[in-house]
This record gives sequence, structure tokens and C-alpha cells, in this order.
Amino acid sequence: MKTILVDDELNSLEIMQYDLEQLNADIDIIGSFSNPIEALKVINKLKPELIILDIEMPNLNGFEMLDLLPDLESYKIIFATAYNQYAIKAFKYLAVDYILKPVSLEDLKNAIDLAKSTSRRLQKKEIDILKSSLSEGDNKAELLVVSTTEGYKQMKVKEIVRCQSSNNYTEIYLVDNTKILVSKTLKYFDEMLDSMGFLRVHQSHLIQAECIDSYHKNDGGFIKMKDGATISVSRAKKNFVQDYFKNLSINH
Repeated sequence: MKTILVDDELNSLEIMQYDLEQLNADIDIIGSFSNPIEALKVINKLKPELIILDIEMPNLNGFEMLDLLPDLESYKIIFATAYNQYAIKAFKYLAVDYILKPVSLEDLKNAIDLAKSTSRRLQKKEIDILKSSLSEGDNKAELLVVSTTEGYKQMKVKEIVRCQSSNNYTEIYLVDNTKILVSKTLKYFDEMLDSMGFLRVHQSHLIQAECIDSYHKNDGGFIKMKDGATISVSRAKKNFVQDYFKNLSINH
């Protein structure tokens, strides 16, 4: 892949170029720039397949640079970032690829392999969501993009009723009664949707609190969802669930 590197720190550029050479990743680096304006000129002229881009740069940051590309969706993008864990969730929500600084060879290899294997391109509206999420310092992104066997599915987080474990896969149930099979574990979605109103009530079940119809203490404890599903509450989570409802109760 024809590739351009953009990072305002010369040392980071040199390290990235060296690491890519060490990986023998079949990457053709056709430009390496510390000045994003100069990078834009070359990108528009040479049309690389891949751009590895730092986010935090003076004068013009990574998002602002991409805003100036008239044909953004022609390129594959990998962000290099030193952002914190909350901001990283924004990238995960949108299935946008990133590598954390300091960059490890393993993470870089995984990012390059994914860029080679996927046809997905970053959308303009996704950059706007990323900018908004990162500026808040916490992740309040409304969209979630997941990889399915057929491609990519974009949904609003509030459309998710529940997630159910299926071995190393997760079944996502939506408010329109559709079901999506995703090749990620339930633990992945538990971490992704943490602080977004989802409750892990069982080893196999993650549910959206707003989609709960009722909680029943009998038969070991179970939850009725608004879509009609019955979700068992595990013994380990029983006190957690009961405390959750007690805190919501007017007369607790």
C-alpha cells in the first residue's frame, strides 16, 4: 500500500518509518511529513491508499487536516494517538483504527493487517463524532459500528436492547427486533458500553437498563425486557441487580 505518514514530531516519524520497515509489511512509504499542510498537498497529488496520522498537532490537528481533504473517503486512515482511555472508546465505537503512543510493533502490525484486509473508509460524519467525543474528555458517542460477517453495521447505542454471549461471538438484539452476530466477545461490549446505561446481569447477558420491563425475585431472579425476552440474573449478580432497583425505587 502506498502510505503517507503525518506527525509533527520528527522523532515519532523516524520511529514509525523504522518500525514499518522492520515489519516487512509490504508498505510503500511515499511521504513522511511533520507539516500537515505540506502533507495535504502531497496527498491530493499522489493519492496514497493509507494515511497514518497523528491527532495532536499544533496549528492544524489530524481531524482538521482530514476536513480539508475533498475526497476523504478515498483513503484508509490509521490514527496515532496518546489520548486517554475514555477517548479511546470513541475510536472503538466507530470501528476506527488507531494505535496508541508509544507505538508497539504488535499494535502497528495489527493495524496494518486490518487496513489491508478491510474496504472500510472513514466517513465525514464519523470525524465530527470523534471530534465531539474527544473534546468532551469522555465518550458520549451515540453511534456504534460493528463488524459482521456481511460487512459493517452502524447503529445508535440507544437502539440496542441487549447483548448475549454466543461462545466467542456476541448476538446484539435491537429495538426493531433484528439480531446481529458480531465476532467480538461480550466482555468487549461490556467494556465498550460501560457508563452508557447497560447492566451486566449474567455471564451471558448485557442489557440496556431503559429497556427493562420488570425484575422478578423468584426462580433465582430474572428480568423481563420490553421486547418480551426473559433474562436470567446470575447468583453473583443478584445483589447488584437488587441494589440497582432499590436505588431507583421511591420507597427504598
